[in-house]
Amino acid sequence: MKRREQPQAGHTGLMEAAFDHPMNRAFFPDQGPKRCLEQLVRRALRAPATVSGGVRIWAGDIQVAPRAPVKKTFCRHGHRAALGTLQGVIEALLRAEGQRPGAAELRRHAAACNALLDGLWLEGAMLPDHLPQEEITAIALRSIQGILGLPAASDAP
Repeated sequence: MKRREQPQAGHTGLMEAAFDHPMNRAFFPDQGPKRCLEQLVRRALRAPATVSGGVRIWAGDIQVAPRAPVKKTFCRHGHRAALGTLQGVIEALLRAEGQRPGAAELRRHAAACNALLDGLWLEGAMLPDHLPQEEITAIALRSIQGILGLPAASDAP
């Protein structure tokens, strides 16, 4: 490895480790698919994820990522990990309802749910007093059930 590549490799490793830790904690398959979804949504939409400083970091990253190979790799890795986690939870939910979704359907559902969570994350981070965490969580859970064509749960998250 060339000397100039060493800091970049170390930075990539740190970024990946920082992302992997919360993603690994977000998925608890032994608790059932509905509980997994609830925990994943709660973790995605609560502080520290929803603090306004996170929006500034995110905005900076999306501007730099297309021109910075390390950030671009990190963003790609994070997106794949998020979709993989969502696909696993979605597949478990649909199978619990007697459905047998294919890979393409799972990918579409995961992308739609990820977009929903990203949008609600942005709303919660920018307007925390307007949309409290419990309300955002309830909106996310009901909306994901709608995307997946699952029966609506009670209004309580």
